[in-house]
Amino acid sequence: MQHSKKWAKILNDLVVINDDRIKEYNKAINSLEQSDEELKNLFTQKAFKSRNHITTLQAMIKTFGGKIGSGASTRGKVFRTWMDVKSLFTVNENSLDYCEVGVNDVVYAYRTALSIDGEMTSDLCNKLLSQMSSFKQDQSEIKALRQLQK
Repeated sequence: MQHSKKWAKILNDLVVINDDRIKEYNKAINSLEQSDEELKNLFTQKAFKSRNHITTLQAMIKTFGGKIGSGASTRGKVFRTWMDVKSLFTVNENSLDYCEVGVNDVVYAYRTALSIDGEMTSDLCNKLLSQMSSFKQDQSEIKALRQLQK
């Protein structure tokens, strides 16, 4: 039972992180010029992916008997604060640079969740690994696009 509560809280943190990712992509979309349709489409796809991940995470929270949106833990709040602070200093940076840093942070959050001691079911492990893998693909894609812009 204790492990179930622990995992529900960790999964709620990942929901918060994915929700923040959606908000950051929406900010990036709104900051782009009208002619940047390709980047707008890319960022829209990435935000959609996080929405799908949230749906999966929320289903897993229910399987652990947790409450959806029962508040982020300190770790989730620290991540959100870090993203807010970073956005203050990166306003003038390229959108791709900022998104690359953001996806790096998300991958780190998933690695951290996967490394936490506790009884993790194989289903949970597989779903988190799958989501992390999709973020790693985002990392590669954004990095490649960023390199093309230089």
